[in-house]
Amino acid sequence: MNLLGTSSVKYVWNNIIYDFPTENGVLFNGGTSYVYNNTVYNCLNGFNRSDGHNYLMNNIAQECNDGYVGWFPASSDYNISDIAADAPGANSKNETTVLFAD
Repeated sequence: MNLLGTSSVKYVWNNIIYDFPTENGVLFNGGTSYVYNNTVYNCLNGFNRSDGHNYLMNNIAQECNDGYVGWFPASSDYNISDIAADAPGANSKNETTVLFAD
């Protein structure tokens, strides 16, 4: 999912993005994005910030090469990654594996 546009505001919530091992789950490229309650699984990078102001809350990145790429503001919080020192936010959980049940 590419979030493009330098002057637009985007809201992304409650999505499941999976099985794109050669692509980013969510790519931020300009503008302002509010990204809440999303799960990215088995993608090249989970949440990749190349530009813009991006605020992430309650997101999960699992089985990605890198869960959270780039700088995210301190207000991005309560995120989960299975990689050490990866998820942005003081209350985020790193090196945490989430089990998905069918």
